[in-house]
Amino acid sequence: MTDSERKYLVAGNWKMNGSIDENRVLVDGLLSGFAPSEIAEVVLCPTFVHLRDVGSWIERSGIRLGS
Repeated sequence: MTDSERKYLVAGNWKMNGSIDENRVLVDGLLSGFAPSEIAEVVLCPTFVHLRDVGSWIERSGIRLGS
């Protein structure tokens, strides 16, 4: 695989950190400056108790949800 064929992974992992309100502020900030890319996949990995909320906030944004 050449560099031009490689797809990079950018992941934000904040396990065990932040309240639901802090998570909302973080996701809103990310979404306000996010533009899907052909060369990188973006994944957010929030704490388990916030998976459903974060997943609904990033739905149809091009950002993926991880755990």
